[in-house]
Amino acid sequence: MMKKRIIIIVLAFVFVFVMTFAGAEDWDEDEFAGDGIEFDDLDDFEECDDFEDYEDFADFDDVGTEEEYLEALEENGDGTGSDQVADQSTAEYKEKVQRMSEISGYNDPDLKTDGDYAYYVSEDNTYCITSLYKGSSTDVVVPSSLGGYPVKIIGDHTFENKSFIRTVEVPDGVVAIGKQAFFMCINLQTVIVPEGVVMFGDQCFAACYMLDYVQVPDSLESVGEMAFLGCYALKEIEFGENLKSIGSCAFHTCTELERVTVPSTSVTIDESAFISCPDNMEVIYLNKL
Repeated sequence: MMKKRIIIIVLAFVFVFVMTFAGAEDWDEDEFAGDGIEFDDLDDFEECDDFEDYEDFADFDDVGTEEEYLEALEENGDGTGSDQVADQSTAEYKEKVQRMSEISGYNDPDLKTDGDYAYYVSEDNTYCITSLYKGSSTDVVVPSSLGGYPVKIIGDHTFENKSFIRTVEVPDGVVAIGKQAFFMCINLQTVIVPEGVVMFGDQCFAACYMLDYVQVPDSLESVGEMAFLGCYALKEIEFGENLKSIGSCAFHTCTELERVTVPSTSVTIDESAFISCPDNMEVIYLNKL
């Protein structure tokens, strides 16, 4: 009985791994792997000390209820359902739920929902911050309001690990894109960001392997640490006149990056911003001081 359960668990882990990395639609690993970089080897980013492993962030769709969790184990076992296994499974389930709740406030009483989105309302009740996307659209147009509140911030982890998303349009009125907002959206190709956005948060587009176009607004002032880390398909990006800083490891391992345009030499660019980018990559200054 125990041996059978172990085999099933191992097979399940293998299945999830294959579906996550090898089974992503239209993801051509050979095309974007670049200089020997392995897509599933996060050790490539070890120079970026604050990099958060995607394994720290689970997909809510996998949780289910405790009863469903135990029933699945029962169905995949030999039907005996020993107390010891049930107790252990219950503990595992509770640990998983707690971990997911901590990540994005899924059980937070302050979290509200509207359609495919969960969101928080600001303390002054004037705007909202997205927290979680539960939809399935490949072409996402983020709503300009949720629950009657204008969307002002794309919150941390909102679209994280949504591998089915291909394009995203951020609405007018948004001023910031939070940490890891689109982390591991491995098939995301195009992002349209409107005027008014002033900040790209840390790792906001990290590990978006297929991302090849970002419409950057002139209003953008700062690019966070590791914001575009591992965006293998990105070949060029142009920043507007208000850009003030580019953080550490911002374009780490962007192996196809050819050109980055910034407004002037007054922009603060961290010395590690372009680690593991092509040797012939150009940083073009529109106005040299």
